[in-house]
Amino acid sequence: MVSRCMKDYPLEKCVVITRGLHPPWNIGEYVATLYFLSVLNKLYRSVIVLSTIDIERLSTNIISDDLLLLNESMKIVWQCTLNRKLCAKKLSSIIEDATDIYLINISVYDKLISLLYKKLRKPRTRIYFISYGAFATPLSTYLRHVLGNIVNSLLLKNIVTLSPLEYKYLKNLRVPVLYVPMPIPIELVPEDLVTAKKFDCIRILYHGHIDPYRFPYPIIFSALKKAYERIKRYIGNLDFRFSIVAPPISPNYNIGNYRTDPYKYLNRLHRYSKVLEGFLDVEIEVRYLSIRERFAELAYNTTLFLFCPLKPRAIDPPLSLLEAMSTRNCIIATNVQSIPTLLTCNRGVVIPVENFYNLSKRLIDALSYIFMDPYRQSEYALNAYKYIRKIHFSDAVAKYLLNYLLRT
Repeated sequence: MVSRCMKDYPLEKCVVITRGLHPPWNIGEYVATLYFLSVLNKLYRSVIVLSTIDIERLSTNIISDDLLLLNESMKIVWQCTLNRKLCAKKLSSIIEDATDIYLINISVYDKLISLLYKKLRKPRTRIYFISYGAFATPLSTYLRHVLGNIVNSLLLKNIVTLSPLEYKYLKNLRVPVLYVPMPIPIELVPEDLVTAKKFDCIRILYHGHIDPYRFPYPIIFSALKKAYERIKRYIGNLDFRFSIVAPPISPNYNIGNYRTDPYKYLNRLHRYSKVLEGFLDVEIEVRYLSIRERFAELAYNTTLFLFCPLKPRAIDPPLSLLEAMSTRNCIIATNVQSIPTLLTCNRGVVIPVENFYNLSKRLIDALSYIFMDPYRQSEYALNAYKYIRKIHFSDAVAKYLLNYLLRT
C-alpha cells in the first residue's frame, strides 16, 4: 500500500535492475535490495524489477511470503543469467517510458549493463547506482568496488550509498555521492510486541552466519559464563538464555581465510556450548528464517542482541543489527564498520576490539555493565528503537529520498 504521506506526490514509473532477488534470504545484499524496493514502492505508481536468477542458491519456491510486503503495483520479472542478450532484449522493452532507473546489487562491470549502456543513457533518463558498503570483502575486491563507484560517478552521475562509512570514504575521494539511510520496512515490525516488551529476564540472541570472524564462539561463551558468575554474586539467580540462529551452511561457503570445514566448525560449536551447562540455557538452531519470522523472533524472544565480529564480514550497516534495534533490543557490538555511528547517544554498547584476546575481557565488562542496572537494558533498547523509527523506517527514508528526487 502506498504510504498516506506519499499519495499526493507519487512519481510515475521506475525500473530496477538487480540480481538474485529471490529466496532464500540469507545473504544481506538481497535482503537490503528487498528493503530498498519497499521504499520505491511508496514513491512510484509503477515499479518494474528485472532480476537475474542466482541458480546456485535458488529456492524451490521462488514466490515467498516476504515478497508480499511489496504491493500489487510492483511487477517482478525473473530472467536466467545464462542468456544476457535475451535479458537485455527484455529489459530494453521495459525501460522505454521509464524516467528513473535504479541499478541495485549490479556491478559496473556487469555485461548486462554494457549491453544496455547506450539505451540507459537516453535523454531525460535518471540512472541511480545503489551501493552497499563493500567492507566484508577482501582488499582487492573492495578496491575494485571503490574503483567501480568512481567509474559510475563519471558515467551515471548519481551514486546512492546506504553505508555511512562508505559515504565518508567516497566524499574524501571527492566522488559525488548521496547518502540514504538503510531502510527497515515499517510493515514488518510487530508494534504490539515491541511496545509490550518486558526486560525482567535476559534473552540474548545472535542471528547470522557462523564463522570465526563473525562469531568467535570460544571468546563469547567464555565471556558469557564469567559475566553470569559476576552478575550472580550481586543479583542472585537470573533467568538467562542465549539463542543462536544460523542459516544452513552452503557447500560452497568459505569461512574467511581459515579454510575450515564449516560442518566441523558447527559441530565444535555444539560441543563448546556445553561449557555453559549449569549456568544458562543455550539454544542453537540451524535453519532458514523468513524475514517475518526473524522480526517476530527479535520482537518476542529477545531483549539483547549480541554482534561481536572480529572483522567486517557483512554489508554496511549490518542488517541484523538494524533489525534488532527496530524491535527494541539492547545492543552489544564490536566497533567494526558503521556500528560506532549507529550506537552513539546510549543506543547500545560498543566494544573496541584490537585483537582476539582483549575482546573477552571487554565483552565481560559490557555484559556486566548492562545487567547490573535493571533499567539500563530497557533504556538503551528504547533509545535504539526511537532512532531507527526516526531515521531508518521506510516511511522516513521514502520522504528523504522523495525530497532529493524532486530537486533533481
